[in-house]
Amino acid sequence: MRTAVLCALLPACLLAQEPTPRDWQPLLTASAKPAATELPGLLRELTSLLGSPDPKLRDDVAYTLLARWIVRDGIVADEQLRELAVTCRENLRAGIGERDTTTVLRRSFSALTLSLLLARDNQQPWLDADGFAALLADALRYLHDERDVRGFDARIGWLHSVAHTADVLKFAARSERLTKPQQAQLLQAIADKLAAVDVPLCAGEDERLARALLALCARDDLDTAALSTWLTQLCATRYAGTDAEQLARRENRKHVLVSLFTLLTLDRRESTSLTAARAALRHVLGD
Repeated sequence: MRTAVLCALLPACLLAQEPTPRDWQPLLTASAKPAATELPGLLRELTSLLGSPDPKLRDDVAYTLLARWIVRDGIVADEQLRELAVTCRENLRAGIGERDTTTVLRRSFSALTLSLLLARDNQQPWLDADGFAALLADALRYLHDERDVRGFDARIGWLHSVAHTADVLKFAARSERLTKPQQAQLLQAIADKLAAVDVPLCAGEDERLARALLALCARDDLDTAALSTWLTQLCATRYAGTDAEQLARRENRKHVLVSLFTLLTLDRRESTSLTAARAALRHVLGD
């Protein structure tokens, strides 16, 4: 009774539990651009939607607008890009180690947003060497530590942590900031992931990882010795037994290598590094 009386005396505005949802549709039109004064608040709202279990809010609104404003339109200022990077890097650790929960959405889509930030840096530099190294290190650690590798869920849509992190590696591999030691770290991270995942990756992750490897192979400063050693070691790995987990590891590795072979074969660019990569891959596959 007392609670009911108090509620009756409070203004209606104080009783509201949820804010009115924003209508994002006007901003989703192809030519729409927010005012500069509104952009920081909008970016924070969109970042909060990266973990939404609603695929329309997460994919169609948050990711679509972030991709448009960061990469296509390039209207996000350097300071705002740095703020986004900090938030997304922190998100990679939220609930890490969990499986079959919705916390993977925030982690995975934060990784995908980091790929946008790297793509923007490749177009219009905003990172320094230390910032790039820190972002890459966090992405590699996330690839290693993430245990939820589901691709698609009929209820909540794409989760895709492996594919989204592969996109981070792809744009990192295209960066002029990537050092030769970091090339080796990137290769090792992919090998470690393929050895750790004990279920079939059947939602296009093989091609996304292969595209990251293709980007590395296309570099003028490719460490060809490191790539050749990596390929040899990857193909030499033998998983004992024929249980489902070992079969999954073998198939995942094979599918990545076949996808890379296909991409290298179809790629018409000619360079010393690509020629060396093609030869190294043919050699290990021929064995």
